[in-house]
Amino acid sequence: HGAELEREAREDRAAALGDAQDEIYYAAALYEDPAATLDDLREAVTTLEDTIRIARRVLGGVHPTTEGIEQDLRDARAALRARVSPEEWRAAAEA
Repeated sequence: HGAELEREAREDRAAALGDAQDEIYYAAALYEDPAATLDDLREAVTTLEDTIRIARRVLGGVHPTTEGIEQDLRDARAALRARVSPEEWRAAAEA
C-alpha cells in the first residue's frame, strides 16, 4: 500500500503544477532507479530544484504539493549523497 499511496500523492502534486508534472515523474524515475548513474541522480536533483522553485512561487511554501516536492527533493539528494564520497558532496554543496 505504501508505494501505491506514494504514487497517488505524486500524481496529485504533479497535477497541481500542470506542465511541471512530467518533470516530477521524470526526476522520480531517475532517483528511484537502482541502476541510475551519478549523472542521472544529479539531473533528478537539478530538475526537482527547478520544480520546487516553481511550486513555491505558484502554490506557496506550505501547500501540500510543495511539501511533497520538497520530500522528493530530499529523497533525490539522499540517493545522490549515498553514491558520492563525503568530499564530492561537500564540493558540490560549495559550488
